[in-house]
Amino acid sequence: SSRSDLLRTGRPLLILVSYREDAAGEFLDFLDEAELGIEQERLTLSQLSVAAARSLARHLLPEQTAEVVDAVATEAGGSPIFIQQLAHQAISQASATSAASTTSATNVDAVVRERVALLPEDAQRLLLVVAVAGQPVPDSIAARAALLDETSARAAAFIATSAKLLAMRSSKSGVQLEFTHDRLRDAIGALTSSEQATEIHLRLATAFLEHVQPDVDALTRHFAAAGEVERTRQYSALAAERAELAFAFDRAAQHLAILARFTPEQEA
Repeated sequence: SSRSDLLRTGRPLLILVSYREDAAGEFLDFLDEAELGIEQERLTLSQLSVAAARSLARHLLPEQTAEVVDAVATEAGGSPIFIQQLAHQAISQASATSAASTTSATNVDAVVRERVALLPEDAQRLLLVVAVAGQPVPDSIAARAALLDETSARAAAFIATSAKLLAMRSSKSGVQLEFTHDRLRDAIGALTSSEQATEIHLRLATAFLEHVQPDVDALTRHFAAAGEVERTRQYSALAAERAELAFAFDRAAQHLAILARFTPEQEA
């Protein structure tokens, strides 16, 4: 492959790869499996310390007061990405003097909501679906649940990833969409009402059901969240059975607990 040819050129190469712990990606798997004799060093990047966060915020906000710098550093929770986004928002609102504006500029959730509100409707719908899903979701499933055709879904995903809100993860089963940070998912998920969330869960379950290889774990989770009693019982029982066959007893117990919760007492 082209990657193998690149690594076998004989020339000195320094390859830097960044990844989330739960999404190492196929490239690292390739390096492990190829046995190319490449020296690897893996570094864990933790959150910034309070001092480092304040230093970065001060660098990005040289003309802001110490109060704003400290607020940005604290609200970001050690995340360089959030420090950058909050700093950008603070600069854009520098001329505002209202308390509401100052609060917005130093609050991650408010900044995220404002950014989402500026996106096209299709991108907003896709973001809401992935947020309600609560975990990585196949792009085709997300598109169906967001009621988008293939072309519109592709454009919406491009916009959301360009905005650094969503990431695309490739796997053997296809492309999955996920948020670049859990806090983004929580902030956007909070934009949905309980009725909207229920409807999205049902659309997600329906989309998973129509998939070539339905994910029974996902079917159980979304039918349960949508309040679909009979189908929740059906798929929780099936998911528990499959988990037991795979010796995943903790997961089997979780599905059995869901089954019990959706089974009337007289039938239990």
